[in-house]
Amino acid sequence: MATPVVVEEEDGNEELVSTIPFAALFQRYAPLTGWDWHWLAAIAWEESHFNPAAISPVGALGLMQLMPATAERFGLNDSTVLCAEDNIRAGAQYICRLQQTYAFITDSVQNRLFVLASYNAGPAHIMDARRLAKRYGRSPYVWHDNTEYWLNRLAEPEVAADSVVLYGSFNPEETTRYVRNVVRTCHRLRKEHALHTDL
Repeated sequence: MATPVVVEEEDGNEELVSTIPFAALFQRYAPLTGWDWHWLAAIAWEESHFNPAAISPVGALGLMQLMPATAERFGLNDSTVLCAEDNIRAGAQYICRLQQTYAFITDSVQNRLFVLASYNAGPAHIMDARRLAKRYGRSPYVWHDNTEYWLNRLAEPEVAADSVVLYGSFNPEETTRYVRNVVRTCHRLRKEHALHTDL
């Protein structure tokens, strides 16, 4: 049975999510990531509001908003990329690939935050922020107030010109908001799901 959920947006407003219509698929493919299935659901909500036909202005596709090159890398094509199951599977596989990219971050909570940031922005600018954090005395293994701090500084031309920055300037606002929103949405989905399964 689909679960009624209310998600609190970052601006404090609440938006009703009437159901989690793909819960069974999130549960099926979450084991690929080692994450609780609510994380996949939270990503899908943040990416597409559970719309399997979503196409973003920059060309991201489907429930998990995969860019065409990423979708192709995980076996999707024009006829399968908007299929909910195929899109969720490929999204989970991409998360698994990002987890491997950050395998050296062994704390599971921190690893997840870096993966979420990279799911949104790609790893390149996140790695630049890690190099800056290491160079200037913050932890490249911790997201909040450390690597995230330097990701925010990449919007500054003098920081983007630092010799350890390989990929140039970056507008961090969407990515830092994205990470916060996915974490918030996951906690809300878990809470609401638990309340309704206990009824």
